[in-house]
Amino acid sequence: MAMDYVLQGVRDHLRQRNAWDRLHCDVQEAGYPPATATQWFVGIDETSVTAGKQENYYLGEEFEVSVFVSRNMEWMDPNKRSKSLLRENPYLAHVASMGAIERVVIQSLHMSHVLRNLINDTHNLPDTQNGDIFITPLTYMGRSTTHVMQAPESRIQQSLIYKGRELRFRGLKRNQSIASMG
Repeated sequence: MAMDYVLQGVRDHLRQRNAWDRLHCDVQEAGYPPATATQWFVGIDETSVTAGKQENYYLGEEFEVSVFVSRNMEWMDPNKRSKSLLRENPYLAHVASMGAIERVVIQSLHMSHVLRNLINDTHNLPDTQNGDIFITPLTYMGRSTTHVMQAPESRIQQSLIYKGRELRFRGLKRNQSIASMG
């Protein structure tokens, strides 16, 4: 139940802080961009929940989320696609590079007490039904290498090619009451 609070909070925080809309940032299965995405997309998905300190009536939870930064490569000449990895794109100066988008996501989420407070306030935590407050912020844990993603034919009519990176964040610890788990 609390993972949906985390996913919604990360999405809402990134949208509010960076003036992004659903075409640029949303919760997506495996972080894959929807067919309606723009030239770049930030997809959010759950990774895991770890139960740490355990007592008779409480579980210590820690959440891990993945944020996928991806760029649509279809609009770019195949001979120039590798340039999207550079900090500045020499072919389209007005389009943010993957590195620039990645830095914005890290700056927005790493050690953000604003995000933690947003989740707590949005869901009126602590609450007897929804559990205790989130105590710690998310921490940036690293990223994957850049990889090519292609949509399965069954999901959309035309396969789109994206280059993407997975950014991993862990934190948002809280003590979850067993009784509030319903």
